[in-house]
Amino acid sequence: MVDPQILSEDGYAVGRLIAFALKSSRPSREGEYKQLIDQYIYEEIFARSTDQVLEGMGLQILNDSTESLRNGLVLGCLGQNSPFAPNIDSHARGLTREQQMALGVVHLGIMSFFFPQVEDEDDLFRSRMGTPSEIAKDIAQVCETLSKELKAEEEERGGPPSSQRMGFEFFLALPPAPAKTSGYLPKSTQVGLVLFALNELNRNQFLAIDGGDGVNTRFASLPKYRVYVQRLASHQLAQMIRVAAQKSAE
Repeated sequence: MVDPQILSEDGYAVGRLIAFALKSSRPSREGEYKQLIDQYIYEEIFARSTDQVLEGMGLQILNDSTESLRNGLVLGCLGQNSPFAPNIDSHARGLTREQQMALGVVHLGIMSFFFPQVEDEDDLFRSRMGTPSEIAKDIAQVCETLSKELKAEEEERGGPPSSQRMGFEFFLALPPAPAKTSGYLPKSTQVGLVLFALNELNRNQFLAIDGGDGVNTRFASLPKYRVYVQRLASHQLAQMIRVAAQKSAE
């Protein structure tokens, strides 16, 4: 256990460190944040105090290396009871059930687009960029491949369509792009739904914008996103999409 007196003395610093992490601040731009991360790395008691406070908030630090920590703390929920647990209703407000399922496929497709190999070196994954139109096209190809494969398997077994195949087909059923582009891209189209997801990732400091606009906005992956990708890499559906994406690229 951490001495309560020590926790009290470090309480303000712990609070500041967590506040920087929740705001997705960048240590390279915030000197205080960089100093607090160094304190977390090198002072065991301060690190344990921080971890205990985060546990009480239903959060944990996902970074798995000192190098990763220096890019900023990445926080994840300990469970669905955490007040910070993602809420699909708030994230996908206004979307139909079909669009919500397609949005899940989109997020996994974006992950695969930026990180086809989780083991890539840092300098390589940071340089990856993509536009909504490029990513939507890539996801559509993957969905076509997986939908056909799952349909064949299900027909052989004689079972009903799986939720995975329904998600792929819901995305494919959306029009690729709006007939007219007046600056707004509706989420009822493939490219519009992809742009919606990319903008959410940008707002949460997972992706950065590197010029362009609309369907031609260039999004670049950031180190924080890599940490989440590593955590999701073992998910069955994520593996299916990654393998299908590699086949499509061959």
